Amino acid sequence: MSLVASPLTNTSTAQTAPSFHSAPAWSLNDTRAHLPKWYVPAFFVVLVASLALPAGKARIYSTLPIVLGLCAMLPYHTEGSFKKDFDLGNLVLGWFLVYISLVLTSPETQFWKQDGRKLSPEERMRELEGAGYLKKLAWSFNVWTNPRGIGWSHQVGGLRPAAPEGTTVNIRRFWGMVWHQFMRQVAHSGGLLLSRDMFKLPKGSSISRLVYLVGAFASTGFYHTIVTVYATAFRAGLNPCGDLQFFVLQAVGMFMEGWAIDFVLWSGHGGNKTGWKYFGYLWWASWLGYSCLWYLEELRKAGLWDVDLKVLGYFGFTL
Repeated sequence: MSLVASPLTNTSTAQTAPSFHSAPAWSLNDTRAHLPKWYVPAFFVVLVASLALPAGKARIYSTLPIVLGLCAMLPYHTEGSFKKDFDLGNLVLGWFLVYISLVLTSPETQFWKQDGRKLSPEERMRELEGAGYLKKLAWSFNVWTNPRGIGWSHQVGGLRPAAPEGTTVNIRRFWGMVWHQFMRQVAHSGGLLLSRDMFKLPKGSSISRLVYLVGAFASTGFYHTIVTVYATAFRAGLNPCGDLQFFVLQAVGMFMEGWAIDFVLWSGHGGNKTGWKYFGYLWWASWLGYSCLWYLEELRKAGLWDVDLKVLGYFGFTL
């Protein structure tokens, strides 16, 4: 009997192709404990209770260490997958940013239930502070659970309606009306911080518009980066998925798009609206597709993107 195994039956040296859905490299030997079930409810209770305390530095000093401690737990615990950790990170980071914006200001002078009385913000604050802890606790719960402020002083006057199908003809419309229509204020604040407050650029200038766009999209990129760094427990580096590059690239594309539109209008060749509309579709799809190729690959490596997408012959990439 021959002791040499047939090449057709020998499996000891067979090479197994890596599975598309295999675990990302950073997660191998991940021994983190599962996040306690009390974590999210306890975090929310702390947030609500924090605003119920009397306004002042004591509120910050007594609650900020607890909130930071809860945030610090995320990298050392897991929900079992990067996708779940990423979603939880989005929730917690959003809570943290809102908490900071509230405790560092005077929310008692900004949020009150509409009752027809013409009281100044200071009078509202004194009335609330003297009403007792339980009433202020109920006020805090309403502030945290009513972001649109229905029936309150901060009621949103009207959100932009969802963009109808067929209106995504350029990058600006895609991000402003279709994808991030309810996050415009967040991005807008980041753009103003960079262009107006830090660099004090003249409003309406080309450099001001570029810096504004970069600041707006960079704020979104930083947010995503922080969440992914936490979700990967710092094991995949400080830029696991290239979020910042991807979003800043959208700002660059939007800036070039604006220049092109201005040039076409200036040259008097903007009359063929149907033709430019279809060209806009092609431009938007090409730019977003190009910038998404490597971004989706990085998301796949990190375990966030698990759709088997193959792009054949497109810039030489295959996802």
